[in-house]
Amino acid sequence: LPNILKEILLFDGFLKIKEAVLEYKKGDETITVVNSKMVKNNAVAILVFNMETQKIILTQQYRYPIAEQEGEDLVIEIPAGTMEGDESPMETAIREVKEEVGYDSNQIEEIMEYYASPGYSTEKVHLFVCIVKNEDKIENEGGGLSNEGEFIQSYEVPVNDAYEMIEQGGIRDAKSIIAIQEFKIKHVNFLVDEEKQENLKL
Repeated sequence: LPNILKEILLFDGFLKIKEAVLEYKKGDETITVVNSKMVKNNAVAILVFNMETQKIILTQQYRYPIAEQEGEDLVIEIPAGTMEGDESPMETAIREVKEEVGYDSNQIEEIMEYYASPGYSTEKVHLFVCIVKNEDKIENEGGGLSNEGEFIQSYEVPVNDAYEMIEQGGIRDAKSIIAIQEFKIKHVNFLVDEEKQENLKL
């Protein structure tokens, strides 16, 4: 393993950028390299499934980092957000579901955690599945926080349509792809009524 000889803070904002000098030993040779990392609070992502409509609730929102890269105006993804203060992952997940899609549900479960991009970022994502019913919808809630620049549109899609959106390139957000595929593997057999979903597809 390398030794960290020196580490400096290059930028201190919502994101922190640090640069380090690392020393590796390779046989009798000593190699020194410079590496950087982005320090960011951990995050949550939540696949929200409406048991009554048999549909996954997705969001569309503007993402500045990729807007000019490929001409993406709106990115399709599942609800997600950054943990704040001393929030637990569960508390953050419940808050984000309320803020982004306007549902309040106690039937929520963490199913995995993973590093978003360990080559340059410290961020760990806690992935949840949240099961809601129509009665869990909070009136006039959802759509994100305008004071944080969030203008989020949400809509429901049948599970099979979500799979097709991944295959056809309609969903290209990593956390959403991971969540939907995990849902297909582990949850779809006992949550999704295929006959009911077909009847509700319109």
